[in-house]
Parts: sequence; C-alpha cells; structure tokens
Amino acid sequence: MNAFTLMPMEQMIELNAGEIYRGSITVANPADSTEDFYYAVGIVPYSVSGSEYEVNLAKKSNRSLMVDWISIKEPTGVIHPNEVKTIEFTINVPETAPAGGQYAALAVRSDAPSDRLSGTNVQNIYEMVSVIFADVAGETVHDGQIVSNMITGFVANGKASVGAELVNNGNTHEVAEVTVEAKNAITGDVILSNETTMNTYQEVIMPETSRYITREVDGMAGLGIYEVSQSISYMGAVSTNTTTVIVCPLWFMMLFILTIGTIIGTILALIVKRRRAKKIV
Repeated sequence: MNAFTLMPMEQMIELNAGEIYRGSITVANPADSTEDFYYAVGIVPYSVSGSEYEVNLAKKSNRSLMVDWISIKEPTGVIHPNEVKTIEFTINVPETAPAGGQYAALAVRSDAPSDRLSGTNVQNIYEMVSVIFADVAGETVHDGQIVSNMITGFVANGKASVGAELVNNGNTHEVAEVTVEAKNAITGDVILSNETTMNTYQEVIMPETSRYITREVDGMAGLGIYEVSQSISYMGAVSTNTTTVIVCPLWFMMLFILTIGTIIGTILALIVKRRRAKKIV
C-alpha cells in the first residue's frame, strides 16, 4: 500500500529579494504499512480560479515565478514502514523578484521502482501537495473588503449554512478569520462556542480575487429555533451577523400542510352543509 501522510499541508513564509530561504516538509510511512514507500517530489505552480477557488496546479503566471526558485535536496527516495523523513527545500530568491505574493506547491507522490511495475501488476498512485504561500517584501498593496456575511434563515435538514464573500484587490494574499456561534433560541443550550468546539477558522484570500466561503452548522435538532452568529475579521474590518434560524424538516412541513388542508376542508364542508340545511328549511 502506498498511502502516506504529509506535513504541513500549507505554509506561509516571508521572503526578501536576493535571499536564500531554507524550509522542509515531513513525509511519513504509517506504522500499519507493510511496504516501503518510494516517493518523488516535484514543484508545481499553485493558483485558483472562480469564487469557489478551484485549484490549478498546472497554470503558470507572474504569481508562480517561485516554481523556478525552488530546489529539492532529495527529490526521490524511500521511507520504510513506521518511519518519518524530512525533505528539505531551498528557495533562491532573485534580486529582481517582484514584491507581493508568490505561490507554488511541493507535490509528493508514490514512485515505485520500474522493476516493480512489470507484468500486469498495477500500482496505486497517490499524490498530495504542500502549498507554499510566500510574500516577497517590497511595495505590497493591501486592499480588500468584506462584501457579504450571510446566514440561511430557514433550513429543512438540520444544518444551517453560513457564508461570506471576500475581495482582495492587493498584490499579496490575506487571511480572514471567521468565528461561528450557535445556540438554541428557546432553551439557551449552546451548540457552537469557544468553550464547546473549535469554531474559529482561517481562510486565505489570494491577490486580485474574490472568494466565496461557506460552512454548515451541525448539531441542530430536527425541529427548532436557533440563534446563529458569524463574525468575520478581515484586513482590519469586522462584520458580525446574527440571525434566527428556523429548522423545519420536510416531513413536518408536509404534516403541517396536510393538517391545515384538513382543517380548511372540514370548515368548508361545514359551511356547505349549513347552507344546504337553510335551503331545506
């Protein structure tokens, strides 16, 4: 089995033109593995497209020049079961490096020796990437805003959705911190808070992009009224939205509609019956 773990999945670093930066990633062959893990490390550009941030590991741009600055000390090797290997990399930043964000990823994949790939034996190929978010010092531009802070007010599946749209007009990446809290509006029971769960997370907003982020709030009963709050801290601005969320499952809605329909039908039948009785009299 060629499964493995990779750490960190992303790292943020600061660079200066003309400097040499040294870093590393860690690759582990799990203890339950029964085979040596042969690996290969490549360097690929990293970019995103669309507000949903579809990742692209092939497109080169002026924001992925760093691909040509990185070198790997041991790009191939083997890791025995229950062993961990630190793979070092070096970034040689040129004197002419532009200020602002530079993005690349170290792609680690299984790389079985050719003699093991003979015959009809098919090897499973696994690949994971460690993304490097670099900020080159110089004339960086920090400009962006919180466009929207949204919470779904009515849900049928017990999971409220919170969302936000963030814009970055600058030339380097920015980090938004989002905190979500929720409680039962009737009983006061807390579902999400700093005391009960990790409900604060961070999102990277790439330069010259607009990003839409969304999360689901779990832990709500099938029927109830809740108070959900989302606070967004981004580039010095803070936006807080608190919304009353009604959770009403489809079966209850159908039962409610059926009940109302039955009541209305009964009332109409009584009205018709009384009118007929008056005509007879």
